[in-house]
Amino acid sequence: MANAVSKVFPDATHRLCSWHLFGNAKDHVKDKKFLFSFKNCMFADCGIEEFEERWRSMITKFSVEDNSWIGNTYEKRREWATAYLRDKFFANVRTTSRCEGVNSFIKKYVSCQHNLLEFVNDFDRALRHFRENEVKADFKSNYGTPELRNTGLRSLEISGASVYSREAFFTFREQLEASNGCIMTRSFERSSHRVYEMTMYEDSEVVIEVTYQPTTSEMECSCYKFRSTGMLCAHMISVLREQRVKELPSELVLPRWRKDPKGTMEKLQRNDTPSEEEERIWRSGIIQYHNLQLTSLAAESPSMFKVARAEISALCAKLKGMSTLSKGASSEPAEDDHGDASERYKDVKDPVQTRFKGGRLTKNKKGKVVKSRQCGHCGGFGHYASTCKNPPKNSTNSSSEQVRNKSTAKVEEEDELDNEVEEDEDDEEEEEEEEEDDSQDDDEDGDDDEEEEDDDDNDDS
Repeated sequence: MANAVSKVFPDATHRLCSWHLFGNAKDHVKDKKFLFSFKNCMFADCGIEEFEERWRSMITKFSVEDNSWIGNTYEKRREWATAYLRDKFFANVRTTSRCEGVNSFIKKYVSCQHNLLEFVNDFDRALRHFRENEVKADFKSNYGTPELRNTGLRSLEISGASVYSREAFFTFREQLEASNGCIMTRSFERSSHRVYEMTMYEDSEVVIEVTYQPTTSEMECSCYKFRSTGMLCAHMISVLREQRVKELPSELVLPRWRKDPKGTMEKLQRNDTPSEEEERIWRSGIIQYHNLQLTSLAAESPSMFKVARAEISALCAKLKGMSTLSKGASSEPAEDDHGDASERYKDVKDPVQTRFKGGRLTKNKKGKVVKSRQCGHCGGFGHYASTCKNPPKNSTNSSSEQVRNKSTAKVEEEDELDNEVEEDEDDEEEEEEEEEDDSQDDDEDGDDDEEEEDDDDNDDS
């Protein structure tokens, strides 16, 4: 990778991941005290001479001169030691945690068992959620104000909160609080610049030198923190305090740490319009932010809860009505560059519907009279005498009444059949099949009734 980086990005500085480097150190050297000293050498914010002295002292103390891994690591010190890299810009990144963090985020959505189509859909969903989280963070930075602390430099703190993004402001505030520990020793003029020398309250041996140009607001600190991270260090803030500066100079605030690092103002000047998906995500972030505030306030007391619930119900009803109206308006055909929609599609009709072959209708036609079948054994309806499980009807009925009832039932059945023939002239084939089935059922009923009548006559005789 180092060879590829040097060829593709000749002006870039290749830095080894400190997390992996420290993990390799634990694998090759088991002494915990050595690991502690090695970590101090790796992250020591000092000059090159001091680093070399610390390294030699560590090698001698733990007797690791013959360790091949230690020798190879020392040869690559320009790629991992802070003393050699502190004047290079890395945006405060020393590990591959951001890359690994993105990989971990994507693994929540994709799987090795997915096919190509599923992978593309899941990856797109992960990307949408990632961008939605980014939009929420941008909204909090642009429309929210962080809680201020009693730092003693309130004007600079308010200025930082107005220009820095939310996360960058928290880093700036740490340096703002640390500036109270800076002690000025002397100041003098050097060419067109003014030089301030200072020490820290906890470390009076290390002298820090800050160069300041009042006319252009240019500053340079010997700790090189501004070069490596792009954030003001405590020493530079102490110089601003000495100069009674109330507002952060724009020259000292990197665009990448501002609330608008993507150049939103430039987009507006170019009349660039966001996409519908971007606007939806932006609106969702705003509503969720206000929803959090509403939830927190409404839960404080029962009275506030009742008011919030009533207002939310009314608002939801209003929004539903607006949604219904908007959907109705959008469903109306609108004219476009190609003419009226109804004119363009006037020849398009519904497809011809065909009946399934080889099957009877699954339900009766509307208005068709459904015949009810009477059992000859018990006199009930809906079943036959051969399947009847009810007790027989009253045997005291005379045979004449049975014949009269039977004839009446037959007359009713004939009337019903006549009505069905008149109503279903279009379905002659189906009616013929149904009439054949009905005639067979009637014959079975007649046979059963005749057998019952013979039995009754024998009983009477």
